[in-house]
Amino acid sequence: MEDGRLLGAGGFKTFRVYDIGCASHQPIINLGGFERNVTSVGFNDRGPWLYSGGEDGLVRVLDPRECSGARASASRAAARLLNMGRPVNSVTLAPSGTDLVVGAQQSAAVTTWCLRTNRCSSWWPFALPSSCWTFSVQCVAIDSMCECTT
Repeated sequence: MEDGRLLGAGGFKTFRVYDIGCASHQPIINLGGFERNVTSVGFNDRGPWLYSGGEDGLVRVLDPRECSGARASASRAAARLLNMGRPVNSVTLAPSGTDLVVGAQQSAAVTTWCLRTNRCSSWWPFALPSSCWTFSVQCVAIDSMCECTT
């Protein structure tokens, strides 16, 4: 977004973005209104949007133009929503720039949300019997050289 100068931080019901080159140490975006903790945040280097995942089970694509001012809230800034139905542990952007990859609690699956088609696909990286599907995917990461498509 801004040549590596931004830092995103999720926490207790908030998502904040800081300009690490600024001496004030005040967030340039301070987005509240989340129902639970924000557990994962990220930036799209190719476009003007941010993303988050949290304990409320929602993955949000956020429009930063709606993230400032006194009326800024997660619901107002959310351009797109995906309800995972369970707490989200990790969200990362695929190298395509159009797919978000999600790991959630009580799901042995990794879900890919294609933002172009608004469709999801899931795959199971762990060979577990169905009785163990309370297993949680804690973190997802993608090799930047990956040419996978969904």
